Amino acid sequence: MLVISHNNFRILFVCTTLEWGARERLALRFFLEAHSNGHEPQLIVSKDSNLAHKCHSMGFGERLIEIPPSETDFFSLLARIPRYRRILQTDRSHLVFTFSLRDALVWSWVLRSYSAKALCLFINHEIVNSYRKIWLRRLVSRIDHIFLSSEEIIENIWAHLKVPSRKCSTMLPFSGNYTSVIKSTELERKSFTIGLYLSPAMRDQAEIQKVFIMLKNLKEELKDKYLLSVKLFTDQDLPKTYLSDNMNRLIELLGGLEHLATQKFNHLKIDFSQVDIWFSPFIQEELEDFALLALVNGLPIATPRTAVHMNLLKRFQGVGVSFKASDAREMRTKLKELVFNYKAYKQDLSRTSAEIHEEFIQKNGLMSNWGFLQRIVNRRNRYALSRER
Repeated sequence: MLVISHNNFRILFVCTTLEWGARERLALRFFLEAHSNGHEPQLIVSKDSNLAHKCHSMGFGERLIEIPPSETDFFSLLARIPRYRRILQTDRSHLVFTFSLRDALVWSWVLRSYSAKALCLFINHEIVNSYRKIWLRRLVSRIDHIFLSSEEIIENIWAHLKVPSRKCSTMLPFSGNYTSVIKSTELERKSFTIGLYLSPAMRDQAEIQKVFIMLKNLKEELKDKYLLSVKLFTDQDLPKTYLSDNMNRLIELLGGLEHLATQKFNHLKIDFSQVDIWFSPFIQEELEDFALLALVNGLPIATPRTAVHMNLLKRFQGVGVSFKASDAREMRTKLKELVFNYKAYKQDLSRTSAEIHEEFIQKNGLMSNWGFLQRIVNRRNRYALSRER
């Protein structure tokens, strides 16, 4: 029996969407984490996709397998089966790691003839549709393990996929040696910088306008006590998107937003030293990676009231606030609460940021799960050998 060791572990990541959003960002984080730790990852992407452009700009073109883009409906994905089979004829990977349930179902069919290759799926959002039909059950059962961004999604996976909790666990694509940097807090602050990330996948112009108007009104309301500035972080080295083409026009519609700066950043690392409060106004994932890294860096956060965020704020009290999604009035109220009680939030974070780092990055990070991934692959190898006998 072939036993996969740490030194010869090969993994094939699959993320074939065209846009650049939370899923693509997480896929790139996993890929980079595997590469930086000496493994042999490859990444299947759609040709000319934003993820492909991002990887080429980072010098990982030789690690990409680019396929022609297709529609996202299930039948278009089925048309990829012959192409995936041709890839597997020369691919030496032990594990196929997908970031889309539809992609995972297609690979479940493709891997019928490759019983020694393990299949894993990473999900960072709740599933809405049911996949418990008889013809789908065999495909779902081929998935060896489902990794989640939070334990709160496990019940959702059982309800819609009928996958037991023993085949689910949490894992995040962050380095185990990430070092937190907590900024010193002045006794009396008169200025605050609010940071937020705007994904190029955003299409809801009305929602963006609502947030901008709220920030402008908040700045006007507090101008006698505090000077507020806003720093918008946007991705660099990406083709033009709807958001980048319309950003200036959106700001102009509001008559301009003073003290607003747009900060482009390379790859996946935001300079949190430039901001005092991290604001996540849009629900794009159950647990925003930038919000989590902001906590590790000692920044209080304001996030939508999702199950994952509520559990995080309940476990580590005093590290941030939550609000009802799309409720601009409550957003403004909660941001004011952070401003007025900033010193208390920073003091709480000085005690809990190291614990958050250990819980979410060291314990559930990719590095800590390599041994578990190897066991999944070795178990799949044992199953393949038993079928050959």
